[in-house]
Amino acid sequence: MSQTTIASVTHPPETNGGIVTSYLPIFTNFPAIEQCSAEIYSDVLFVGFNPFYGQSILTSITCLPQAVTLWWQQTTPQTVTRLGPLVCPDLYTTASTSIVNSLTTFIACCPKSYTFNKLVPVSNVGECNSPLSMGQVVNFVTFVSNSWTPNSTTITSPGTSVSGVHINGYVFASTTTPPTSSTSPADTGTPGISTTSNQNPAATSPPTNNNSSTGGLTTGTKIGIGVGVPLAALGVFSLLLTIFLIRRTNKMRLLMSGAPIEHGEVKPELPITETYHRRPMAGRTSWEDTLTGPDTAYELGLAQHGNVHELSATLKVPFSGK
Repeated sequence: MSQTTIASVTHPPETNGGIVTSYLPIFTNFPAIEQCSAEIYSDVLFVGFNPFYGQSILTSITCLPQAVTLWWQQTTPQTVTRLGPLVCPDLYTTASTSIVNSLTTFIACCPKSYTFNKLVPVSNVGECNSPLSMGQVVNFVTFVSNSWTPNSTTITSPGTSVSGVHINGYVFASTTTPPTSSTSPADTGTPGISTTSNQNPAATSPPTNNNSSTGGLTTGTKIGIGVGVPLAALGVFSLLLTIFLIRRTNKMRLLMSGAPIEHGEVKPELPITETYHRRPMAGRTSWEDTLTGPDTAYELGLAQHGNVHELSATLKVPFSGK
């Protein structure tokens, strides 16, 4: 089958905390070799489309692109390899897609006739499965006594399946401006690992309001307030000064004429409840206390304590005794 080339965009390396992430492109759908579908390797699990099968077991066939093998065998923690842009091989199909952002799409490829299960990290299996039937005979290769040995078995347990090696990567949209790539963690096989996005400065800058009259006072109004307030204050001050001078002049005239000056507060406005009167008793030199009604002689609301009357402010006023 002829290869199909698609127009795609490469992705530059990313650096995050000293870890460099590189992207290996696969621009074409790798041609199909039907024998690859039947080549199964088993150690504990049955694995189909093993990326090392053509390198170590059967070197006469190549089932996957070299970039997939490099992506699968990465072991250096300081260097991360991802696939992108990615086109699924001819014996694979696009099993899952996820939009990362406006420029990046994550895709997961599974072998044809395999069922997509869930996303798993690279170098792990279980993302793509093909169930085996009870009584089915499976031919596989295993490593025995330092050599690859062909073997076969009959399926006797329900739920047994072949795990197909998945191929996960990214497709990047073309853009006229270079994207700003944020830092990325280690590859986990999940779609949210690439956060390439375009930064639009206009979207984060607040608008500037150059209209000084909107929502405020006009220049004429501000001038009017600035002039009117001092004039009003001056008028009030002049009125108070005039009243003060008139009252002072009247008071001076009264003093010069000898007329009594009335004071505003002759008696405190205290509540009048009781008034004590002292009067002499016949044949005695002491005074008798009698309680009568209000008397104009004492209107300060005094409380008696022996021979002393006490004001509410603790001021004591003794009687003369006459």
